[in-house]
Amino acid sequence: MKLLLTLFFLSPLWLKAEDLPLYKATNGVTYHVGDTLKLGRGSADDGTFHYINAGGIVAWQFIDPRRNRKQLNAPRTYASNNAIIKKIKVSHGGPDANRVTFVVDLQAPTNFNVYIEDAIGTCEVVPCSKTAALTSESDKLDQIKKLKALLDSGAITKEEYEAEKKKLLN
Repeated sequence: MKLLLTLFFLSPLWLKAEDLPLYKATNGVTYHVGDTLKLGRGSADDGTFHYINAGGIVAWQFIDPRRNRKQLNAPRTYASNNAIIKKIKVSHGGPDANRVTFVVDLQAPTNFNVYIEDAIGTCEVVPCSKTAALTSESDKLDQIKKLKALLDSGAITKEEYEAEKKKLLN
């Protein structure tokens, strides 16, 4: 508890965020405050959302003590739901420097934070990236093999192969 209070009071010193009116994401969509964000499926092993986390003062309600962790993943029941974008923020310090986060309303007791590029990359938000649509945790190796075959056949360049492989492995 003492650590949490310390972090709470010190966080403004290293966490600086700027509100943005809009954000053009890697999926080609330009998102604005007030727009509807379409959720896909959770990418965590248990079906929860790894990059959509509960925030706000009542976020503790979403902690699952059986998992023995404090990550506040949005439950899988939010799959295919819509969320209203309340804020678009970009961090300018700390471990999440230059990370774009959407604060969204899912008609829950708390707001949720969406780490938009990560969520797009894992199809937690749709439309998602082409690679993510083909990728699940269990088929990364198969996808790398397919990419290698495309590289060997000349359908993609070595740079494209390396970039897609890096996305899969991250």
